[in-house]
Amino acid sequence: MANKKQLTARENARAPGQEGQTREIALQVLKDLEEKQTYANLALSRVLNRVLLPGNERSLLTELVYGTIQRRNTLDWVLQQFLKHPLDKLTPWIRTILRLGVYQILYLDRIPDAAAVDESVKLAQRYGHRGVAGLTNAVLRKVSAEKESLPWPSRDTQPESYLSLCYSYPLWMVQRWLHRLGWDETEALCISGNKAPPLTVRTNTLRNSRKDLMHRLHQEDVESQECRYAPEGLHLQLAGNLSSLKSFQEGLFQVQGESSMLVSHLLNPQPGERVLDVCSAPGGKTVHMGLLMQNRGKIRASDLYPQRLKLVQEAAARQGVSIVRTEPLDGRQMPAHYHERFDRVLLDVPCSGLGVIRRKSDLKWKREPEDIVALQLLQKELLAAAYRALKPKGVLVYSACTLEPEETDQVVQAFLENEPSSEPALLAPLLPAGLVEAEKEAGIVRLWPHKDDLDGFFIAKIRKNGIGS
Repeated sequence: MANKKQLTARENARAPGQEGQTREIALQVLKDLEEKQTYANLALSRVLNRVLLPGNERSLLTELVYGTIQRRNTLDWVLQQFLKHPLDKLTPWIRTILRLGVYQILYLDRIPDAAAVDESVKLAQRYGHRGVAGLTNAVLRKVSAEKESLPWPSRDTQPESYLSLCYSYPLWMVQRWLHRLGWDETEALCISGNKAPPLTVRTNTLRNSRKDLMHRLHQEDVESQECRYAPEGLHLQLAGNLSSLKSFQEGLFQVQGESSMLVSHLLNPQPGERVLDVCSAPGGKTVHMGLLMQNRGKIRASDLYPQRLKLVQEAAARQGVSIVRTEPLDGRQMPAHYHERFDRVLLDVPCSGLGVIRRKSDLKWKREPEDIVALQLLQKELLAAAYRALKPKGVLVYSACTLEPEETDQVVQAFLENEPSSEPALLAPLLPAGLVEAEKEAGIVRLWPHKDDLDGFFIAKIRKNGIGS
């Protein structure tokens, strides 16, 4: 039973925000993530919006949270080299403190090992007792002393385990990629997934040009650089809170990945058309289509969950797009009045998300091999239903932030083989110059993190009985 002094210390610790508490905030976020199984990007964003930290401390907090999640299996393997009992026998607090400490020792060169050990011991004292504080001190000191001689699996004789532990991926995932892509591509894909992605935003072209936005951001002490492929995209260098920027509050831009922006460009919706966005939440692509249509025409945005459609409505309102109407809808059961009603249909399917691991590193620990099979069944049903809403001569774009064949090629090819009125629609005329060669097969583009320095995306374009573009 904890005494009054221990309880008081813990209560004080649960209201972080003062300078010097960055590691403690990271600990609390990570512990909550483990217990509540929420998404790291959402949990961290809530904390960063609530807690005032200097820019360097915000960066450290982000690095500690994402890095500890990203390297979880490797950290646990290292710890088991020095623990006498299984890691899961420890409390969530101490288990997380140890992971944080090992992450700093192995991967953060700018933090001295002694500081990582000392701060971890202080956290163990606060969230445990003297015994586990001593354990934390002993284990982390051993890790520091022996980190150059850890018994890593052999690259030559244990290639699967080597990739899994050295680059921190589930073994089943590495095995899948090795079988399909071979050693060199799998290693490159693993490396790219561990790199921090850029903060990318899409200009609201109803309110300003990309050049104007860059000037405005510069006035707000935010440096920006044009994206290579998306004509309205910018990469930002930002240390503070993005939502505090006046330009953001005025709806001059929206956070969106560059691959995601290319999806709407490849659908190519035109002013005055009627467009259906089947799985629309949270609304990034929906609003982007409204901008491409110059806010003229009609966009029907549907989603299975009404509460998620509120995000679509908020995104459209903030950016001044008034042609979006939302409707709760199970995309597998397209209503009769939608039959052949739309000029263009966007189907951005629910998927494993394995193409965006560099943005959502916790996804790799949430997914299992059987998820991919289950998702394929859903994706096939959604595609068949979405196609029924398409007018003759209309076009549909099927997109997914994954490159697993079961969720991408197999879904689209099976549909094309079974639907006589469907045919691939060429993407090359709409692709940026640097990506034209990405269309290896008619109507299909794959974007790879390790080849294109983009989020992994699969995009396929299908035409119904006629010419569409």
